Amino acid sequence: MLRCITSLVLCAAVFISTAASGVENRLVLGANPNLSQGAFELRSGNFEEGIRLTFLGLKESASARDRRAAMNNLCAGYAALGSYDAAIHICNIILAKNERDWRAYNNRALAYMGAGDLDQAKSDVDKGLAINPGSKNLRLAADLIDERLAAPIFKEAVFRW
Repeated sequence: MLRCITSLVLCAAVFISTAASGVENRLVLGANPNLSQGAFELRSGNFEEGIRLTFLGLKESASARDRRAAMNNLCAGYAALGSYDAAIHICNIILAKNERDWRAYNNRALAYMGAGDLDQAKSDVDKGLAINPGSKNLRLAADLIDERLAAPIFKEAVFRW
């Protein structure tokens, strides 16, 4: 279980840090200092502070693009903290507005994985990969889920149930 949580936190941190590099994601930067600082704190592993600043930044004026990136940062931050219900709720809000947001599928998959719902996590990764098949983050999440599904402990628990 500890390995799963560690993997989940690392995967969420990779997602947030990749946002900073601009390789796959958009980092919230610019006129909204709370969103910028919140993203920085999340990348640095200061999840509570990053979430707090991101919420403050969302109260201020922000473009639609910055709001989407901030909401995805919140989802990843909550998943990294182990607040899976909050992460799933935020990702659901994102996906209700844009069902093609592969980042939200990635983040929600991490939250589902942390919550132990590997089937739902796999479904979300598959949906995300259908939108963005080249995503390294989704591939990493898929590998983590497949590893968990193949684990003897998981198989035994499923067969006993």
